[in-house]
Amino acid sequence: MPPDSFGDILLKIVVLVFSVVFHEVSHGWVAERCGDPTARFLGRLTLNPVPHLDLWGSILLPGMLALLHSPFLFGYAKPVPVDPRNFRNPRIDGIKVALVGPTSNLFLALVSAIVLGFVARFVGVDNALVTMLKYFVVINCLLAVFNLIPVPPLDGSWLLDHTLRGAAYNAYRAFKPYGMLVLIGILLFPPISMLLIQTPVYYLSNTLFSLSDLIVRAIS
Repeated sequence: MPPDSFGDILLKIVVLVFSVVFHEVSHGWVAERCGDPTARFLGRLTLNPVPHLDLWGSILLPGMLALLHSPFLFGYAKPVPVDPRNFRNPRIDGIKVALVGPTSNLFLALVSAIVLGFVARFVGVDNALVTMLKYFVVINCLLAVFNLIPVPPLDGSWLLDHTLRGAAYNAYRAFKPYGMLVLIGILLFPPISMLLIQTPVYYLSNTLFSLSDLIVRAIS
């Protein structure tokens, strides 16, 4: 498989940055609906990427992974600040805020797949717009699946924070300081990364691409 061109790498990074910003803004938007206006007060309820960008996580890390032709194009933005003390129902609202991140990425992937079907039918498949939409599908599937892993600081760990009780929560809390080491281990150990990330992303993205093909056939 030929290496990505500089244009492809740049396009992937642009798609990734928009997707992680959308993810973080979604957290802040739902948090505000649940009673916490912290993100708005700090100017983080905006799709302008500048307030959200993290030099390492948003630019250098994904750029390095793309140049090295990594099977993962991963990155992150600065987490949107959320103060659960402002929630009207801390347990339920915390679950809502945690789930909306991966849900927002699945939403972007679904919309991209639908638009891809129409673009492929009426514009053709050999153009930059189709390439960008395909990246939107795959990258957002990756972000959704990855963030659901129940390891700190990912959204899956927020779900455990708001659902576990008693001894189970105490055991989980003792594990939390080692979350980043566990994540690195998952990414560097292919059998685990294949099971937890690559396989679900493959089936999810291919299901959405099948939807695009179905749209093409339905309007042909």
